[in-house]
Amino acid sequence: AFLASVATDVPRGAVGAAVGSVSFANILDAIEALGSIREFLPANYAGAWADALGPVIVWDQMAVGLAYNVGVFAVLVGIAILRFERKDILS
Repeated sequence: AFLASVATDVPRGAVGAAVGSVSFANILDAIEALGSIREFLPANYAGAWADALGPVIVWDQMAVGLAYNVGVFAVLVGIAILRFERKDILS
């Protein structure tokens, strides 16, 4: 959403892009025919944190999900910062 807000001048466009990308990622994650490709999708480990509320905690999935999400976050925020530094906000 942060990258989308830097890429567009319309606030609703940024929200729409964020909601659309999450919906698209969840739909792709639900398609079992994709096989091992699903492991690289952002929505694959999104529910791993819910295991912390159950009787058996699956730490390896939570650790992989955390590492993946931190990595994707760092890359996308880095791209957004680079785009924002080059953007003309005064005119």
